[in-house]
Amino acid sequence: MRYVCALLVVMLLSEYSWSAPKAGPELPAPPGQDEVGEVAPPPGIAPLRPVFDYLRFYESQPARVLPYITEHFRHGLEPRVWVDQIRALLSAQGYTRLSWLVYHLEVHPTGGLVHVKTRARLDGQELLQKEIFVLVRTPEGEWLIDDWHLE
Repeated sequence: MRYVCALLVVMLLSEYSWSAPKAGPELPAPPGQDEVGEVAPPPGIAPLRPVFDYLRFYESQPARVLPYITEHFRHGLEPRVWVDQIRALLSAQGYTRLSWLVYHLEVHPTGGLVHVKTRARLDGQELLQKEIFVLVRTPEGEWLIDDWHLE
C-alpha cells in the first residue's frame, strides 16, 4: 500500500511539473558585479564595502585590499612592502579567518566604525575576536579603512 501511495505522489508531482509555467528568460547579471562574479553591496551600505573586501581578501590576496586602506593604515609603508610584510606575518602565525559577522555600524559624514565578530585560527588554535575598523570618507565620497584594532 505504501508503494502505491508513493507512486501516486510521484505521478502527481511529475504531472504538476510538466504543467507548471516555465521560467522567463534568464536575467542579465546585476550592475556592480566584480570580476570574480560576486555582486557588490548595494549603495546604501557603501561604508561596508572596504571592510567586506578586507575580510574576504586580507589573508589570501592582501594586495587586493590596497585600494581600500589608507597610508596611515599601512603605517606609512609602501604598498609592496606592506603586502610582503603581511604575507610573511600571516604565514609565520598560521592565521586564517574562519568566519565573521558585522554586528555594529556607526556612520558619520566624515567617517565611521565597523564592529566585526571574527572566528579565526592562529597557530592551530581557534579563537574568537572582536575587531573594530575605523573608516574615513574622502572628499570624493569614497570610504577607506584608516585604522584597525581589537576590542
